[in-house]
Amino acid sequence: MDQRKPTPPQPNPEINEQLVPSRTLIRSRWLRQWLLPAAPLPGNSTAARQPHLQRVRERILLGLLRIGSLFGTLTLLVAALPWLNDTPPQIYVIDSALLALIWLAAYASRLRYSVRASILLLDVYAVSCTELLWYGFSQDATLLFGFFALLALLLFNLRTGGAALALALATLGSVGMLIASGGFEPLAHPVAALSISTAITTCLIFLMVVGCVQLGIAVLFANLEAAWQHERAARALVEAEQRLLEQRVAERTQELAFARERAEAARQAEAAQKDYLTALYELTLDLLHHHTIGDVLRVLVDAIPIEAAHVMVPDSGEEPAIFSEFRELMPERELYILRRFEFYAAASAPDVGLVIATAERRVYANLLLTIGVVPPEE
Repeated sequence: MDQRKPTPPQPNPEINEQLVPSRTLIRSRWLRQWLLPAAPLPGNSTAARQPHLQRVRERILLGLLRIGSLFGTLTLLVAALPWLNDTPPQIYVIDSALLALIWLAAYASRLRYSVRASILLLDVYAVSCTELLWYGFSQDATLLFGFFALLALLLFNLRTGGAALALALATLGSVGMLIASGGFEPLAHPVAALSISTAITTCLIFLMVVGCVQLGIAVLFANLEAAWQHERAARALVEAEQRLLEQRVAERTQELAFARERAEAARQAEAAQKDYLTALYELTLDLLHHHTIGDVLRVLVDAIPIEAAHVMVPDSGEEPAIFSEFRELMPERELYILRRFEFYAAASAPDVGLVIATAERRVYANLLLTIGVVPPEE
């Protein structure tokens, strides 16, 4: 017999690899939940009635606000370092005010979605205008205005995005024309010469790029919303079918219970009938084994007034021996003779009220009695 000791279980390296970075996973989940929370925005009572796209917009808005507040603060602190301090103080004042609005929108729980989104758009537009007025017709200003137009579409709808695009284009075009015509000079640094054709071309390129991106995003959102609506309809159909199935199962269960009750009642009735027939059969056997026609006739002679008595004779006309016993029990009554079929007809007449079967085994022991008037008891 093998007496080797069992080998102790070895640790699973895959499980260890899954358990080691658990704190990192928890931290990454916390960070993701902080940036993109799954629940609707606090204080927005209409989130539960909005479609899926609106809830996605709410999550994106809150994520942008929190990211913007965090990195905006870091950027402002870095820009305020003494050895990097080449920014005019007016910019710090404007950026600080805009950053305060971002913090307010990110963490004020009672603000509605539309107010939060408007604050974010206002901040982006203000930063874009500050960049344009301070540093001129630069690439940063163009990118900021493009981000402003796309953000309006992302947070609201195509109409708001189009209005934001028109506002950004009008701002870029007006400031660009002023700079090109010499009517305005950037506040921070003078820029290179800007011609009117360059300003117009830049605005047209800006319109084409941002407009195409807006159109693509709008089509994507429309398709996503249609897919979500289709999924919602399919889910509602599945739930309706499930409710119908449950209803049918309940009805079928009720029908089966009713059928089971009926079957049980029929079984009980059958058992009761069987008991009755058994008792009747036992009683009949008792009568057949103990009582003859003479025993019954002795009781009837004393109990009822017999008016007539008919007996059945064989076709040969010979009188059976049982008739002598009938005459002894009814000496005052004459026996009326009936042939076999005549006796059958008389015994099956409608006025026959009672038929008594006995244990008599002698032949032609059939007796048809006619009851007279029963006198009232004095």
